[in-house]
Amino acid sequence: MSLLFLLVLFQWATTSEAYKIGDCGIVYEKTHPLVGDGTDAEHNQFPWHVAIYKLGKNSAYEYICGGSIIDSEIIITAAHCIFNETAQDIDYSPMMVVTGKYNGSWDIHDDQGRGQRLEVIKKNVRPSYRGLQSLYDQDIALLALNDSIIFSDIVMPICIEWDFMNMPTDGELGVFVGWGYDSNNVLSKVLQVTRVQPVNYIDCRKRMEKGTTFYIMGDKFCVKTPDDESTLERGDSGGGSVFKRSFGTGEEAKEKYYLYGILSSARDATNHSYIFTNISSHVPWINSTKLQLIDESKTRRVCGIRTPINYTMPGGFVRSYTNYPWLATIYMKKNGKFFGIRCVGTIIHQRAIITSTWCIKDTRPHYKGVEFRVITGKHELYMNKKEKEDGHLDHTITKYHRQQNYVDWNSRTENDMVILIIEPGINFTTAVVPICMDWVRRFQITEKVGMIASWDIDECHCQVVANYTYLNITDCAEAFQDEEEYQTYVTSEKVCGRYHNGTRFLYGSDIGAGFFFYKNGTTKHYLQGIVSRGRPTDQDFLIFTNVELNLRWISDIVLSIYNPGSWY
Repeated sequence: MSLLFLLVLFQWATTSEAYKIGDCGIVYEKTHPLVGDGTDAEHNQFPWHVAIYKLGKNSAYEYICGGSIIDSEIIITAAHCIFNETAQDIDYSPMMVVTGKYNGSWDIHDDQGRGQRLEVIKKNVRPSYRGLQSLYDQDIALLALNDSIIFSDIVMPICIEWDFMNMPTDGELGVFVGWGYDSNNVLSKVLQVTRVQPVNYIDCRKRMEKGTTFYIMGDKFCVKTPDDESTLERGDSGGGSVFKRSFGTGEEAKEKYYLYGILSSARDATNHSYIFTNISSHVPWINSTKLQLIDESKTRRVCGIRTPINYTMPGGFVRSYTNYPWLATIYMKKNGKFFGIRCVGTIIHQRAIITSTWCIKDTRPHYKGVEFRVITGKHELYMNKKEKEDGHLDHTITKYHRQQNYVDWNSRTENDMVILIIEPGINFTTAVVPICMDWVRRFQITEKVGMIASWDIDECHCQVVANYTYLNITDCAEAFQDEEEYQTYVTSEKVCGRYHNGTRFLYGSDIGAGFFFYKNGTTKHYLQGIVSRGRPTDQDFLIFTNVELNLRWISDIVLSIYNPGSWY
């Protein structure tokens, strides 16, 4: 080991501090000044800043935006970074986040071995965000990662002042960093840092060129670069404006940096004026969405995994079979007594079951006064007997979320899908887990044969499974010989399945069941469809409401669990 290396190591040890759990917004390196004048940042000078990359058409990752770490698995950025203007929906292209990044190029690893490359597995924007169509109102997004960020003195979250009692004032100096593209459309080689100052609305409108002021929406604030010293360019979007706040006293006094704004799409670089989304306008959404994404992250670690079990039935007979632990049973009670099994559903969240709308809707006279309930964790279906079975839980349905475009035209049933919110919540175990949801459409169906799990209510009173070959809409049209029947049942939001082998269910016993697959060589099962009430008379076929077309709606409903207030 060289003397020079030892000297550098000693300098690092004496100028850095160890990361402590709960730290945020702290710059531990003290050998360099923090604020630059539109100049190169130092290595790991801004430990909360990340680079976001998108998989391009040439199968290579390309830099698109910056972002800030706010939790071990959550990144905050601008909504326009992950929004498809043409489709008016989230961009479902694969994306990656890199922490500890200094050089903006995907191909250059310069993180001193302590940064990470993490996959974006969930993207959330405000439900009403529409990009340019709505002048970038609510231009804010949260990204969930496939693994936890390892925090250190060079990678940590930015602080957020949740009560926003100390908002930046006009002229106060803050910091912004990013890898903006220059006039030649070339990405900066290294992270750039510049100072920013808030500007009041009146002065901002005076500084901005004609046509740009339309983008100064109610959830925005303006900044300028002092003395017009530098510009924020395309590629800087999603990065945060941070301001220093002091905490502690005496020898314990330290400074932390707090996030107050996210660079939006509109800017007037000529006059060095820029528009930021004010995160104080989105606190309820940030809080609830963050909780949802963290919860989902835990869910993803256990979802879609089957564990074979042995269960001793009453009478001592042992039946060995494979459990489908995401199966939920929807049953009925009337006048306080068991009134019958209604349907099956699929667990997608600790407090959410997805099934067919028909399962909780019946206007026939003898169903008047019926209460629908949910049981999870059942392995044997004995509803009328006192059970010794452990692990099952009876749930009250506290709210119904019917797909907003549901139509029941004489069993045609378009958008036949409902989410049931239940209490108490489910504690996941090896015997009770949710199905996986392909939230960002990462996987294509490679194995064309999917499965449907339900109950055999006549013989073994146990779970049974049937296999159906997946058919898209075009294949459905070709498969049905009767054109009128096809037009009646196979609407645009459906997919089909053709009986393959295994136990073929009786009519009606499988309504609401999930159509699930192994995807992309994984060992987990993913939900693709919900068995619809509407179906052709040929029992070799089943019709499914396509879950993939409803991912955003499902995500928004799950989000409402965490904050059901009017802001949603």
